[in-house]
Parts: sequence; structure tokens; C-alpha cells
Amino acid sequence: MRKHFVPLVLSLLLFACDKQMPEEIVRQDIIVPTGSVFDTGISFDAGQGQTRAIRFTATDNWKANVTDTKASTWLSVEPSAGDAGEVQMSVSAQPNTTEASREAKVTITCGKTSKSFTVSQAGTQPVVVGVTEVKLNKTYLELEKGASETLVATVLPENATDKTVTWSSSNEEKAVVSSSGKVVALQGGEAVITAKAGSKEAKCTVTITVPVESITLDQTSISLEENQSTLLTATVK
Repeated sequence: MRKHFVPLVLSLLLFACDKQMPEEIVRQDIIVPTGSVFDTGISFDAGQGQTRAIRFTATDNWKANVTDTKASTWLSVEPSAGDAGEVQMSVSAQPNTTEASREAKVTITCGKTSKSFTVSQAGTQPVVVGVTEVKLNKTYLELEKGASETLVATVLPENATDKTVTWSSSNEEKAVVSSSGKVVALQGGEAVITAKAGSKEAKCTVTITVPVESITLDQTSISLEENQSTLLTATVK
């Protein structure tokens, strides 16, 4: 019995050596640097040449996915898939020609592990065209008390961003002006009407006259002899 024991043990050892050892199980993971875009995200402006390089390490095959309804037209990543190892990826955004900002999410997947970061892009800033001059159709206006007239303001250039005109009177007891440029004479005297757009302004001097309602004389009849004279006094209202 004992002499057969050693060969049996050797046979079992040889059989175990012939069996293939199980492969090491790879832990699928994505390793990113601390404080990278996976934490902070990426911010692009609206112009051209918007590209950012990012780095991460994948322990197995990986792929990238961009999520946004419009991302396929404005955001891209290269490469979008690869093998295990250190990866350098370029994230590129097309110019944003609208005033609205936009945002997308890039997700890196390795097996059941995924990590993502956001990409935002600002909209274009509207071009502001300033006012260079304001003109009025009249620089002097004479009105009777109670009368009115509308002044017309022209703002230059024609493509000025804000052509809003504000009106004011230097003496509202004498004359007032509405938001449309209508001047109403209230009392005899003078007022200066100002039309302002942006930092530019134009002025019109308004003189208000009071119409004569009546003229009376201190005497309605006189009797004079030859070579006599008298003084009549007229009262104007």
C-alpha cells in the first residue's frame, strides 16, 4: 500500500500543474486627476477655436458619449473610444452664433463604471451701436398760449441699438412736452425743450405769446375845438 502512495501524489501534482490557472480579473475603472474637468467642468466662449485637452486613465476598453439635444452639431470629442491606458482627449466646440448659452454632458464609460463632466458655452454678446447725434426738426418755436405743436427727433445713426428719445422742458409752468414730443404752451414766456437719446441731445427754444383778447380806450367819444388835442389811453387785455 505504501509503495503506491508516492506515484499517486506525483500524478495529482502533475495534473494540477497542467490545469490552466484562472486569468486575473480586471477591475474596470476610470481614474481622473484631482481637480480636473470632471470636477470643474469646461467653459467655452462663443468664438472660434474652442478646444480643451483632458486626461484620464481607463483600466479597460472605454467609450465616450455626448448628451445634449444639439450637442451633435456643436460639441465633439476625439477620440470617442479606446483601449485601456492613459488617454488624452480633445473636447471641441463650434462657434456659438446665437445670444443663448448652451450646455452638454460628456460621459466616459468603462464597463459598469462611468464618469462625466459638463461643457458650457456662452452666447454671443450683442453688438451695441451708440447714438452719435440727435436732431430736431425745429430749433425755435413760437406758440400762442393754449396752442401746441409736435417736435420730431431724428436719432443717428439709423442702426443705433437704442433709439429711445426722452423729452423734457426747462420750465413746465410755461410749456410742457409729452413722450411723443408734443409741446403745449401754458403761459406767456419761454421754455427750452430737450430731446435726449443716449448721451446726445438737441434743444428747441419755445416762446409763448399771449393773444390780445380786447382793447379798450379810456374815452369812447371826445369833442375838440380847432387846434385842441387830448390824450387817449388804450388798455390791452
